[in-house]
Amino acid sequence: MKENTKTFTFTKGGKWVGVNVLETRKSNDNATNHSLRKRIAFTLAEVNSLAPLRERVRERGLKHAAFTLAEVLIVLGVVGVVAALTLPTLISNIGSKIKVNRIKNINAKLVQGTDKLMILGQINGYETTEDFVKALSEHYKISSWCKGDKIVECWPYDKIKVDTENGEEFVEIKDLNTPEAFGLKSNKYAEPISFVTADGVPYVIMYNKQCAIDEGDGRANSSACIAGIYDWNGAKTPNKFLTNQSEKENFNTDIQFLGRTSKLGDYGVYLADGLLKPAIGEYKAYKFVGIDYFSEGITCSIEHNNYACEQLTYNRWLTAIDYCKSIGMELPDLDSLLQVYCQTKGRTGNIKILDYFQQSYINFTCNNTEKNDYLSELYNQYQSSKTFWSSTPYIPSHGGKTVDFENNFLRTYPSNGLISYSVICLGK
Repeated sequence: MKENTKTFTFTKGGKWVGVNVLETRKSNDNATNHSLRKRIAFTLAEVNSLAPLRERVRERGLKHAAFTLAEVLIVLGVVGVVAALTLPTLISNIGSKIKVNRIKNINAKLVQGTDKLMILGQINGYETTEDFVKALSEHYKISSWCKGDKIVECWPYDKIKVDTENGEEFVEIKDLNTPEAFGLKSNKYAEPISFVTADGVPYVIMYNKQCAIDEGDGRANSSACIAGIYDWNGAKTPNKFLTNQSEKENFNTDIQFLGRTSKLGDYGVYLADGLLKPAIGEYKAYKFVGIDYFSEGITCSIEHNNYACEQLTYNRWLTAIDYCKSIGMELPDLDSLLQVYCQTKGRTGNIKILDYFQQSYINFTCNNTEKNDYLSELYNQYQSSKTFWSSTPYIPSHGGKTVDFENNFLRTYPSNGLISYSVICLGK
């Protein structure tokens, strides 16, 4: 098959009109028969007859090519409303991310410095915070430090705002010159000093004179080596601290805590590990506390007589109660502790708890309807004893009842002190 295409052009009134003519020539093997077929798409008369219609379509398109002023104003109004609704949230989210990244960066730099001290075997053995800071300054850029009555000279402002249930209060920086001002013991922590880093972050810290290397894995517990505060925002307002907050939300405050700091001047504060869902009575937040705080380096061994061990256990229990109070929280009673157990393990409805010493079961009803995933995650990461104290006493001078979260039984009697117990403080 052979195809030829020819184009003929006609002009009329200064306009051109193209007409295609398709020629098809067929041939068979004998090449004797030929046929010629021509097809004209449009005749000249047909094309000219479409001109008025084409002009009308073009004019109508031009007529509707633009928006009216009213239409433009309506669109702008809608855009303005959407912007007013979304921009504050967007700006807040951006600000929060900047704040979170800034705090994480500050913490990372400090840890890098203490890690270098640890690697060199220089993280423990100091008698004063100043000696520790001098050693730290070799690996962490510190521009200046101040001590004693001049502690405020290395802090960018004189007072910290504290949001309390009774309103806004103030803590003088000059008064934060003892471990007791941070809820710590002076026989364990050296006197605090303040310093400013090269990038403008102010600190007030204390060195833990009992800081030691964990023999279990050869690493230092950095939170046990220092305690104190810093202001991630420097001199910029609002320069305040929120007394009640969860650790996931602690980026809402300028003042960040280090280590076991549990007070700010006269104000008990707590950084909760998370929130209870649902709330347990009036308690809305929880915080895990390691057993090392209550042991104070003393271990009750089997060589001790029972009375000495019982006294040691009792004193640890009282320390746990006092500690929770010092950070504005409470050691839960037995029922509340069992509800924490229910949320941690995802237990619902009626359960039985083995009373280990009475060798009988007690019936208990879990109020939660589902597992508290964040609480459970933190619990699984928690490395200390999985048996927790309650404030419910067994008998006088023998400490309180405990719950073993791993083996699902209740200890109504802390035995002879050979076992160390952990603490979950609850906050309102």
